[in-house]
Amino acid sequence: YRVNLQNLNRGPTKTITLSSGTELPISELIFDADYLISLPTVKTHAEAGLSIACKNWVGLVHGQHKRLMHRDLAGNIVGLIARLPPQLIVVDGVIAMEGNGPGDGAPVPMGLLAASDNPFVCDLAMCQLLGFSWDNVPYLARALKEGAIGQPLIDEITTQIRTRKTIQAAPPPSLLARLSDRPSLFWLKKAVRPLTGRVAVAKLAYRAGIIQDVYNPVDDSLRLNRRQSELCRSCRRCEAFCPMGLGLEQIGAQPKSPYCIDCLYCYWVCPKNALTVDGQAGALERQLRRYKSTIEGLKG
Repeated sequence: YRVNLQNLNRGPTKTITLSSGTELPISELIFDADYLISLPTVKTHAEAGLSIACKNWVGLVHGQHKRLMHRDLAGNIVGLIARLPPQLIVVDGVIAMEGNGPGDGAPVPMGLLAASDNPFVCDLAMCQLLGFSWDNVPYLARALKEGAIGQPLIDEITTQIRTRKTIQAAPPPSLLARLSDRPSLFWLKKAVRPLTGRVAVAKLAYRAGIIQDVYNPVDDSLRLNRRQSELCRSCRRCEAFCPMGLGLEQIGAQPKSPYCIDCLYCYWVCPKNALTVDGQAGALERQLRRYKSTIEGLKG
């Protein structure tokens, strides 16, 4: 359908106030939309329990203001959905993440797609499919407490849906991670952010178990460059995985197709490394080492 890709972390915003009093800037594009669709993947989450339909909706919040959600993550997730509910959720569970999610877990094939018009119902059903106890997912317990879902619905889902494949939950956060996430210390985190934003410091925090991944701003500059015809074997995996439906001759073509969104799916799935990128890979190098073989094993 050649849908335009928009970055909700940039551009003008409108501010909403949740019932908790938390003020959040939201991209104006959201308020102009006729229909809101959430397209989450399936991940474990050290703080939220799971990151699927409900946690994915935190992506509406503009840029680094997402940090405000973590002052009361469960309550603010419920509040945000109450203010701006998605009309449709389509879950990509082809490959899930288990273990130390959402940034440092391990990929696990699930072969699952799911859809719902209610994010809480969606995540309750996913809990059953994944072998999770829903009451260990803080935002679902909060949703029940605040009346966003009812116990009869929970009972119906838990009795009618069978576990498809049990995945490993995220381990408890380390002591340092728990201390760093205390709301009373948010002022300190803000004060030292110029220091902790440095890649070298982030690597130390990662090794200490305070953070789950090392974000490197250079990754933002990565762009698909070209397809090396001498390496390409015309297996068409890039074509099968391209979300924009580009053909083999358009992927990595020069000049670049105006419909390419630089998602780099083709770069990930190519078994011959025939696609090249412009820019430094940064933190992506570690992700490639860990996950590329799993991604290459997917069937298009």
